[in-house]
Amino acid sequence: MKIDLLILAAGQGTRLKPLTKNIPKGLIKLHKISIIRNHLQIARRNNINNIYVVSGYKENKIKYKNIKKIYNKDYFKTNMLHSLYLGLKKTVNTNSDLIISYSDIIYNDEVFNRLINFKENISVVCDDNWKSYWELRFNNPLEDAETCQINKQNTITNIGQKTKTYSKINSQYIGLIKFKNLSKKKIYNLLHKEYLNRRMYSKILNHKYYSELFLTDLLQYLIKKKNIIKSLRINGNWLEIDSMKDYKIALKLTKKNKNCINIIR
Repeated sequence: MKIDLLILAAGQGTRLKPLTKNIPKGLIKLHKISIIRNHLQIARRNNINNIYVVSGYKENKIKYKNIKKIYNKDYFKTNMLHSLYLGLKKTVNTNSDLIISYSDIIYNDEVFNRLINFKENISVVCDDNWKSYWELRFNNPLEDAETCQINKQNTITNIGQKTKTYSKINSQYIGLIKFKNLSKKKIYNLLHKEYLNRRMYSKILNHKYYSELFLTDLLQYLIKKKNIIKSLRINGNWLEIDSMKDYKIALKLTKKNKNCINIIR
């Protein structure tokens, strides 16, 4: 089965100003290599067929060759799930599996290659070594960390909820997912119905509007509907760049390795 890559890069990255004053956060550079360029290098080394980028904020600054851009004109008033919907709309008939990546994370080839070879219908990459990294990023990791409960069968039973206890966090979702082709089509059909009803309260989570939904809201809904979501568990080898503090930490935990960013964690 062929595999495509979808990079969600529409957000404004307000917590990263002034770095994002004139560029989307996916174009922030570490050691002269942008986050998106790092994604592209890894994808091409792993023989990914097509690369799609959902753009929004400062979309004209994303100028890489051999990518297919999808413009989210509502980037300023929608959340991650709408960008996913637009990406799925473009890729639903490609007859390929689909890897979805946030544009503010970096990861090593090892993580990406393991995800390619993971055979589950819905695969979510989770970091078991998350706590030591969150302790670098936050005075209190529980202020930002979300639930990620995984059973003995490696199935995720709860994800993306706020919690005041570490007992509900076995690992931490990093922003990297793979949908097998059939699952991709089913999820597109679900989101298409949500999109058509976007003026109403969401059927996915009845206390949020469609425009407010994150990918973890989708995953939690799928779990409640008895879909099997498997965790691909890693130990480091990735970083998130969501704030200026994250950026400074990332500079210390990375180095340039030819045309790619190597993570020292």
